[in-house]
Amino acid sequence: TETWANATEASDEFDTGRFHHSLIGGVEFDHEDIVNRLFLNGRSETVGTQIVPPVVILQNLFNPDPNNPAYVPFRALSGAVADTLVVTKAAYLLDTTDLTPTIKLSAGVRFDDYIVATDTLSATPLTPTASAQTRALLRNHSSFVNWNGGLVWKPVPKATLYVSASSSSNPS
Repeated sequence: TETWANATEASDEFDTGRFHHSLIGGVEFDHEDIVNRLFLNGRSETVGTQIVPPVVILQNLFNPDPNNPAYVPFRALSGAVADTLVVTKAAYLLDTTDLTPTIKLSAGVRFDDYIVATDTLSATPLTPTASAQTRALLRNHSSFVNWNGGLVWKPVPKATLYVSASSSSNPS
């Protein structure tokens, strides 16, 4: 897996008339490349099968033998590969306004652009009569806008009451 990411944020405070504002804005970028090569006899990716075959492995913990034949089936690659690329970009802005010394109003918006692409290749056939490897290319590109808003009331210094609402999206 290779990943690089960046999150940059800036904030400012200012007044408009009698209202004080605290403004936060930012951008996020993320790029992730995941390559998964499956092993023979490792069936965790297959629904309804056991994860590890029931094999008793006798190994000296203080002097392990990497050539122990019990490990050979687990170290052999099946030829199956799944290469997944995930790219996300986002920008957001949040403003909190002091309406009175005890009441604050906040409102925000966020834009997300999400790309996921997967290139899979099935396992190498183990016999000459088995079918050839198959490839599947899947891609999803989703963009969406979400919002949030809230109202905070601080009737006394040690108590805070609030109400909020927001939206959320899933790029599935």
